[in-house]
Amino acid sequence: MKGVIGESKQQSEEGYGKSKIIAILLALSLGKYGVHHFYLGKPALGLLYFIFSKYEIIFYLSLCDVLFIIFTNNEVWTKKYGIKKFPKKKN
Repeated sequence: MKGVIGESKQQSEEGYGKSKIIAILLALSLGKYGVHHFYLGKPALGLLYFIFSKYEIIFYLSLCDVLFIIFTNNEVWTKKYGIKKFPKKKN
């Protein structure tokens, strides 16, 4: 029993996180409706974008969001939206 517990702790881990590419594509295509904010885990801001989507300023704000996403350093991106780890499945 002791060996089995030790082996499960030593398994390698995989990670997942939010992709910058997907966030950029969502901001470019559906940014006026705040979809990229829902993807990035900011539902309140996404809802505000959706409510005020009929106003032109939201379109320009989503373009600014695209620039912020593009020019965000990868280390900062990983810290903010980064890699969450989960154990690898056994075959």
